[in-house]
Amino acid sequence: MVTPNHIIQAELDPSLTILFKETNPYHPDTVGEDCGENTPSISFGIIIDDWNEGTYTFVNSVREKDKTSNTHFTPHNQKPLKTIKDLNTLWKAITGRPLTYIGKRKKEKKETEYKKNKVGEIHESNSYGKVEIIEQISAKNMKIRFLEDGTTLDNQQYGRIVRGQVKNSYKRIYYGVGYIGVGKYNSSDKEAYKKWQNMLQRCYDKEYHIKHPSYKKAVICDEWCNFQIFAEWFKERYDPQIMRGWALDKDLFSGDIKIYSPDTCCFIPQIINSLLIHIHTTPKVTDIKGRYYTKIHKRAKVLRFSVFDEKGEAISQYKDEKRKYAVEILSQYSSLLPDKVVDKIQGLIDSI
Repeated sequence: MVTPNHIIQAELDPSLTILFKETNPYHPDTVGEDCGENTPSISFGIIIDDWNEGTYTFVNSVREKDKTSNTHFTPHNQKPLKTIKDLNTLWKAITGRPLTYIGKRKKEKKETEYKKNKVGEIHESNSYGKVEIIEQISAKNMKIRFLEDGTTLDNQQYGRIVRGQVKNSYKRIYYGVGYIGVGKYNSSDKEAYKKWQNMLQRCYDKEYHIKHPSYKKAVICDEWCNFQIFAEWFKERYDPQIMRGWALDKDLFSGDIKIYSPDTCCFIPQIINSLLIHIHTTPKVTDIKGRYYTKIHKRAKVLRFSVFDEKGEAISQYKDEKRKYAVEILSQYSSLLPDKVVDKIQGLIDSI
């Protein structure tokens, strides 16, 4: 049967891939040509793992009598599939032939095999423990519960459940704290994901604390442990054209609590962040035979100040110069920062 052109040109979708023998969701358990009562049935197919990202897995199935054994292979450096045409091109490159179009008749025939009630079945997932089917609407719409933590998910395909390919997006797999959650954001949102990962590492990575002990008491509010909520906050405030390389600062508004949260965090330029870290640092005063001077770092340069007879005079000059430098830096970025951030920084500068 020839594949209609409008299907070949369409975007990747489960309602269309079911029309091909090699990508039918009931493959490989039921797709294959029997070679005789005592001869194994062998079939080779492709499974779409993630419809949004277009990732896939090859599967080789051998069925002998009532027993089926499957071998899965996920190729590295995959080129994401976006259309049925992409899928067909991949299959031709691997097997030398196009996908086999079976049309709706095959789908309807196979659908009857899944009308049996599956509620109560328990299957082992690949990475998230056992799952139980607790509600069944159709073969492509089942509700499951992860027995490990009680998380429930709707709209799960029976074939993916049986193959263990369901994911518990609420499992706290990042340092035992963070989880991806369910929503439109994932690791492909690179800048938000990297900031979220760095934040988790700073707060909960014990090896990181060895080199950076100041983060031992830092924590993340519970809602930001869900990447979906953090990413939404991030997208609303972060401008990649302006803020690339800026720091996600928690100290300006959190005081001694040291918590990453929507109420305490803001984006500030790295140069201002570095300045604030040492805003109240006591200057090192150098004594030369009873006379004193200090130094200050300005834009990677070290400037030495005048020599004074009194130590207090050297410190006073250091503070004056540091205050002037801080005001200069803040003025360069004040138009890009929220007013409350500018006011808070200015208050710290005044207190030098």
